[in-house]
Amino acid sequence: MSIGHDLYIKIVLMGIIMGSFARFIYLRVDYRQYPTYPQGYMTHLTLGVISAALGAFSVPALIEKQYTAVTFLALAAQQFKGVREIERTSLEKMEATELVPRGAAYIENIAKVFEARNYIAMAVAAMASLSVYLSKSALVGFVVGGISIYLSRYVMKTAYIRDIADVIPAKIIFKGPLLSVEDVVLADIGLKEGREIIEKYGLAAIIRPKGLDSLISINNLGIRQAILHEVANQLGLRMNIDTPELAPMTMNNNENGDVIVVMVVMKPDVNAFVEIIKNIPAIETVRKYPSKSRGATKNLG
Repeated sequence: MSIGHDLYIKIVLMGIIMGSFARFIYLRVDYRQYPTYPQGYMTHLTLGVISAALGAFSVPALIEKQYTAVTFLALAAQQFKGVREIERTSLEKMEATELVPRGAAYIENIAKVFEARNYIAMAVAAMASLSVYLSKSALVGFVVGGISIYLSRYVMKTAYIRDIADVIPAKIIFKGPLLSVEDVVLADIGLKEGREIIEKYGLAAIIRPKGLDSLISINNLGIRQAILHEVANQLGLRMNIDTPELAPMTMNNNENGDVIVVMVVMKPDVNAFVEIIKNIPAIETVRKYPSKSRGATKNLG
């Protein structure tokens, strides 16, 4: 079945518009997200438009039985994987400049998210274009595209620390030179000056898992490193290269699985400290779900 010129224009334009709009919506930049600079906006928006165009043009191509379009979609998938590699490489190179690195797990998570967002743009464009073809109405394409964007939020939903654990402010106590929180010793601070700075500017929090899955996940070093990185970015650190005693610390409580976080920050605001930790992504690439395994279920039952 041949597509009329006017309908073809509607199909392609609506697909590109809705797909690009989807990518624009997902280009949210806050204190956790990358990129955070104008060149990054342009790069990802351009890739979003290209993704949307691929999704939009694939519909009339397949309707016209031009099955080579499938080949172009496969090539697009390879290009998006290349985008993930570029993001990963860029972030890994920046690690050397970070006082508190992101860590490999956080970097991999960020790279995968940006790859997935291009697929969302392509899928939304294809759905909008297909609805225009079936209904012969650009308005229907706009509505279906909007619904697709809304539903994509569930696909791209991110879990945060607040979803898997409670974050409780805690008090730093020195027993001689031993820095402890809730009777858990984290470090031996030999210098009196270091202890004074920690007492004045140090903040501590206990991350208490909500279940077995959360307990295993929150003790993952990748998630703990992401927590230290984001808190350092928000509140700053008083640590210098030659003051290791002021370095951020995490320690798990062997008795109950809690994770204790201690940081010496520039702005010692305990409420902000707790809120920042709550809103850090619980990196999906390192999350564990032992409760879903037969062995764990049998042992717990």
